[in-house]
Amino acid sequence: MLRLATLIATFLWISVSASAQPIDRPETFQAWEGGGFLLKTWKELGSQEAQALITAGCAAYGVDCSSQAAAIRAAAQQSRQYYRSGNVATTARIDRHPGEEYYAKFDSPNGYTICKAAIDIKNGSITGPSTFNGSIQRTGEDGLGLYAVVPKNRPTGQWVRFNLVVRYVPAGTLQQYDCWPNNTLVVQCTGQNCNTYDGARIP
Repeated sequence: MLRLATLIATFLWISVSASAQPIDRPETFQAWEGGGFLLKTWKELGSQEAQALITAGCAAYGVDCSSQAAAIRAAAQQSRQYYRSGNVATTARIDRHPGEEYYAKFDSPNGYTICKAAIDIKNGSITGPSTFNGSIQRTGEDGLGLYAVVPKNRPTGQWVRFNLVVRYVPAGTLQQYDCWPNNTLVVQCTGQNCNTYDGARIP
């Protein structure tokens, strides 16, 4: 009986895995010091604006998801880890926050691995002395690793505010979905000069 149950469970796992599809998930990272900061997350975007941005994010991956309007709107509103404390609001897991620095990660869902990411530079915002970097990390804890610096004790407010769409794919399907290599630097913003990996910028 136990063996039969194990075989059934294995069959169900294989069936689910075989039918699993990529997940395009809206993510946000926002941190600030001082005044002059307007908090605007995916959940706070109007549904049409969120739909347009996520559709553009899919297009950055060469995928047309414009016909999936309901799913796109639902993705922007989905129940998801959302952390807000002090001067940070994000869907990322904060690993460490020593002084002005933030080490964080958008974690891949169970059974998935990170594939690609697209960042909305046009509607994002970063002040001159701040830093925001994101890279694909598949060793250790899988996901998009983040490093940000928001200076303290400046005469004017300082901040980092970016929304992204991150693609996660079923484990073992990286080649199938033309995923980017491990340790790919997706975005590097030194002050307001932001460089992105080819295809990582939402149009």
